[in-house]
Amino acid sequence: MQQGKRAGAFASGARRLAALAGALALLLAAACGDENAKDPIVFADANWESAEIQTRIVAYIVEHGYGYPTDLISGETVLLFQGLERGAAHIFMEVWLPSLRNAWEAARENGTVFRAGRTLRDNWQGLAIPQHVKDDNPGLVSILDLPDYAHLFTVEGSHGRARFLNCIVGWACEEVNARKFEGYGLSDIVQLVDPGSEAAVAIELRRAADLRQPWFGYLWSPSIASAEVEVYLLEEPPWTQECWETDMACAYPSSTITIGAHVSLRARAPEVVGFLSTWDYDTATHHDLVRWMEEHNASVDDAAIHFLRTQRDVWSTYIPRDIAERVDAALADEG
Repeated sequence: MQQGKRAGAFASGARRLAALAGALALLLAAACGDENAKDPIVFADANWESAEIQTRIVAYIVEHGYGYPTDLISGETVLLFQGLERGAAHIFMEVWLPSLRNAWEAARENGTVFRAGRTLRDNWQGLAIPQHVKDDNPGLVSILDLPDYAHLFTVEGSHGRARFLNCIVGWACEEVNARKFEGYGLSDIVQLVDPGSEAAVAIELRRAADLRQPWFGYLWSPSIASAEVEVYLLEEPPWTQECWETDMACAYPSSTITIGAHVSLRARAPEVVGFLSTWDYDTATHHDLVRWMEEHNASVDDAAIHFLRTQRDVWSTYIPRDIAERVDAALADEG
């Protein structure tokens, strides 16, 4: 697991040093018996845009509204979840179920994690092709039709196999998709490729749509690519629990995106747990923020601040008035 990206929400330059100094002062005060000092809350910083933006928005509110020093720890999804189990991280804003279902259920049974809330309720995921490919090949309906159409997706370097743009290495769905193709008996005709980043997926899919070229890969909502390009999800046998616990040769089930929290938060930060239980973030909001980022060449940190400044009527409903006023004061200091 990589070192935390930053101490304090969105501190940079002098503000970063001030945030670090403030966190250190709080810790020293705690050591000296200051009853008002609060221990830091660490966020698992998963590497896809919806999780990155939500994490920064919530961390900002937790730090500047509720007064907890915050930190962000980045890494692969499975490792981040293991960190949540151990208490190295305290909040994971997007635990995708069923991709992490087995690990999640085991951790809940062990009493190390709990569901603090839900987010992105209007999500989906699956094995996709652009709609123009479907229109040009009406017989390509199901993943089971792939052997007859694999030639559409062969490229130089794929050794005669259909190129499939898989999940990013370290995401739980990377292994799920590998098991799917093995379960379908398609491993010999499909080459799984790591896209490297969410941005790379969007670039490839946009280019394929613009040039009306074939494309085959894993896609999910709320990725910006899913909003910009019309796609067709290949049909798969219906999901069953038995299938998911064996070869996974069936459709993804409806996903529940859980806000996971370490059990220690219940006792030491119940007000933060209460905030997480009310948190909501939807696909339309996310797509608007990503488009704003692209138009302004902005970062996920910038997007979080933009959301807080322009959507006060939304986020302020999730927290008490005095907490919202503290966030307002911090935003004013941002300049």
